[in-house]
Amino acid sequence: MSALIHASSAAYFLIKFAGAAYLIYLGVKAIITKSKLNSERENFNKKGSVFNQGVLTNVFNPKAIITFMAFLPQFVDIKISNPVMQFSILGMIIAVIAVMWFGIVGYFSGVIGSVIKKSRRFQTVVTYLSGTVMIALGLRLALKKD
Repeated sequence: MSALIHASSAAYFLIKFAGAAYLIYLGVKAIITKSKLNSERENFNKKGSVFNQGVLTNVFNPKAIITFMAFLPQFVDIKISNPVMQFSILGMIIAVIAVMWFGIVGYFSGVIGSVIKKSRRFQTVVTYLSGTVMIALGLRLALKKD
């Protein structure tokens, strides 16, 4: 894909402007949409559990798969009789670290989220700010000289 974009300036500009238009669309949609965090949370809970969504997101994350494929083999000594055991131990270490990290992030996200849900003013500021930033980034991308 990158070779095609590099070879064709028309393809590059098409993708560039499509990306810029999408950012601007997301920014405008964020500003004009009047949804609140409470209603979004209720809709999310109807679709499935947060835990299952997190597991699916991480299992099917191609970045993580590629990182592990490039990273883990460097730490496995193929001269020993059982490299599968080394992969298993490294996998368990990474899993424990991930559970601890996601647990901390989840806990503090819940604490901060409950504070944010109580403040309509903060929700409005964040909505307008995020929408404005996306519009500005879209315009910057569209108007940038290459």
